[in-house]
Amino acid sequence: MMARYFAAANFSPTGSNIEQWKDDKFEAALQQAAETTDQATIRAAYRAAHERLVDDPPWLYIVHDLNPRAMNKNVHGFIAAQSWFTDLTLVSLH
Repeated sequence: MMARYFAAANFSPTGSNIEQWKDDKFEAALQQAAETTDQATIRAAYRAAHERLVDDPPWLYIVHDLNPRAMNKNVHGFIAAQSWFTDLTLVSLH
């Protein structure tokens, strides 16, 4: 999946890398995974590729939780949002 969406060989319009993101270390890790049959080496290469996606991301990852809740008796100060903004600066643990 990583290669399908992020490999330089898959630049648009012929592939799924629409942002045309390219990272040499990511490409090297994919190449290493493709050239070996050793499972430990493949896992290490995919781990390295994933780390590059996290450390030098092709886009901004945004987490969108529609209805966050804090349900623990130790959590104080949480106020349910009335719009898209949840102010977590008021939350504390006791």
